[in-house]
Amino acid sequence: MPTIRMSPATRLFLAGNTVSMLGTGLVIAFILIYLHQVRGVALPVVGGLLTASAGAGLLVVPLVGILLDRIGARRVLTGIVVGQAAAQVLLAWAHNAATALPVLLLYGATWAPMFPAIRTMIAGLNPEPETQQRAFAINFTTQNAAIGLGTTVGAIVANVHHPGTFQALFLANAASCLLFAVTLPFLPSLHRPRARMSHESATATCWRAARCG
Repeated sequence: MPTIRMSPATRLFLAGNTVSMLGTGLVIAFILIYLHQVRGVALPVVGGLLTASAGAGLLVVPLVGILLDRIGARRVLTGIVVGQAAAQVLLAWAHNAATALPVLLLYGATWAPMFPAIRTMIAGLNPEPETQQRAFAINFTTQNAAIGLGTTVGAIVANVHHPGTFQALFLANAASCLLFAVTLPFLPSLHRPRARMSHESATATCWRAARCG
């Protein structure tokens, strides 16, 4: 059985996503601890902030689905990853609920649609079923391994008595997002412009549909 080889573009994308997810692992388990134990935000308030963050993601996902179709996955994912980086930088200096709220809204709005955009990119870079399945499998493995490794490192570094340790983790995550964003312009746009149907073609199509219907 011949070995299935992925394209260089796919390998570059998977490597960039792995780096980004390593950064995600550095902070994903520690935002609540940071806001509550380091910044002194009451635990119920932190829960409300995180709920609002999740709600922002749910609201944005349908819009991102439209943008994926209209302008292409690469552009959408670039915007999402840059937004993630900005949220992490701002979160490093969020000192209370008022400053954390807009940051977490941005974080949620860029976190939730990130995974559909990643899957769309993988599918677009690998139109053949065999390579597509392999790419999805490798991405699932490396993505989860990177998050796990990042969480382990974050647990070692984070110290509630030293806010700078959390700030360093947030900034490291921002850097990982920007590294991923830098790789995306080297990939195909995957944007297929919609073909415009002429008036005659549209009329003929409608006539045939009416006749066959």
